[in-house]
Amino acid sequence: MKSLHIARFIVIILCSLLFGCFTTGGKKNIMKFHKKINKVTKDDFKIYNSKGSITNFNDMVNAIKETEVVFIGEQHDDLAAHFVQLEVLKAMFNYYDKTGNNDNVVLSMEMFEKDVQIIIDEYLGDIIKERHFMQCARTWPNYHFSYRPLIEFARENHIKVIAANAPRRYVNRVASYGKESLKDLSPEAKSWIAPIPYKKASFEYKKKFEKFQKQVESHKVTGHPKIKNSKMPKRNMPLLDHLLEAQSLWDASMAFSIAQELKANPNSHVINLNGNFHSELKMGIPEHLLYYRPETSIIVITIIPSKNFPEYDTNYEGYGDYIIFTRKQT
Repeated sequence: MKSLHIARFIVIILCSLLFGCFTTGGKKNIMKFHKKINKVTKDDFKIYNSKGSITNFNDMVNAIKETEVVFIGEQHDDLAAHFVQLEVLKAMFNYYDKTGNNDNVVLSMEMFEKDVQIIIDEYLGDIIKERHFMQCARTWPNYHFSYRPLIEFARENHIKVIAANAPRRYVNRVASYGKESLKDLSPEAKSWIAPIPYKKASFEYKKKFEKFQKQVESHKVTGHPKIKNSKMPKRNMPLLDHLLEAQSLWDASMAFSIAQELKANPNSHVINLNGNFHSELKMGIPEHLLYYRPETSIIVITIIPSKNFPEYDTNYEGYGDYIIFTRKQT
């Protein structure tokens, strides 16, 4: 099972960096997923602590409610993960609503790029219609059945939403030419990414990234870009290094967005939604956030769809402070 997750991650990373975000397969698939997500319940996930002991949703919420930043790592097509994310957001909002501090809850999302923050703010403020929001905010193809419930809950309850990610066009530029190419950006464009130069990936993160790449290369994966046939210009560095730099731009930019929020509003409690690889093992975004803001309190939740649900998979021990296995949707 783990090798499948590894392969899927690399495919998504390479395809998204080189060709853009994945697609859902049209209206028929959207209708199919709508039916599925309406059937997801609390029986479709099991929560474990980092050492593999089973726990429950309320205990997890009690542990995270005073934490400054909670990372919820997902696989983007896992409907049960999106159900969990919404339940966490509701629980955090309800807790702070009782204390009169519900404006302290902030939703931060990898799924939106920083240059569309004004579009999100306009939609949450009922200034623009949803169709304009979706067009201008460049929502992902799976937005309706994965992230719309979160955005609508935020809109109805006046929860701030942060467009945390670096614009894909700049991540793609790094993947093609290396991070030095970011120096050519305008001052406004640079304001939408982490400050240059951003921190390099840690040695452990680099090892993990390289290991995943080697593992995926040993499998035949449908849809995997054939890098050797790429028409990109020659590079001064191996492609893997550029991909790692691009990955780090994602991580650093999301971390910097969160750090900016905490600097402006020290009482904020941020729930950050991101792909698993960005936060599992407390690597990636958490590392960069602690670089920008060393004292930040952090909890990582890693959500993994499992063929052997609800059994605990020891391969993922330590992947988060909480590891949630979900029933694989078919």
